[in-house]
Formats: sequence, C-alpha cells, structure tokens
Amino acid sequence: MGTTLELCRYSHMMHHRFTNDPQDPDNYIHGSWLTLPLRWMRFDFSYAWYNLTNNDPRSRKVMLRALPNMIATALEVRAG
Repeated sequence: MGTTLELCRYSHMMHHRFTNDPQDPDNYIHGSWLTLPLRWMRFDFSYAWYNLTNNDPRSRKVMLRALPNMIATALEVRAG
C-alpha cells in the first residue's frame, strides 16, 4: 500500500504499549490459521486504519505525513 516507515514504527510501538489489549493495533492478526497469510498481507491497511480511527493526536500527525505516499502508491498501481 505504500505506507511510511514512520507509520509502521508508530503502530508497532503502540502494539508494544498495548500488547493483547483491545487497543493493540495487532489485534487483527488473531483468527484462523487458514487466513493468516491474508492478514499478514494487509498489515499496512490495518495499521493505517488503526491510525485513522485512533484519537491520539500523534497518530493523526503520523497518518497525515503517510497519506501522500499512500495516495501516490494507489494511483501508481491503478495507472500501471
């Protein structure tokens, strides 16, 4: 999806802060082992969604900086 390293880093640090808590951004990974590869392939979407729906102002700041990169990647994929 073309997220930034900053977005992944922030979400990963939130995972360490809230491990196995409802606020853990990695909660999406739990489920059937049959769908595990599909969940792994969309971790950037899940991190982006976490940052969009999180009320933390730092989260929004990180997301705003990542959005141009994500939009450019989406447009490139469609044009390609």
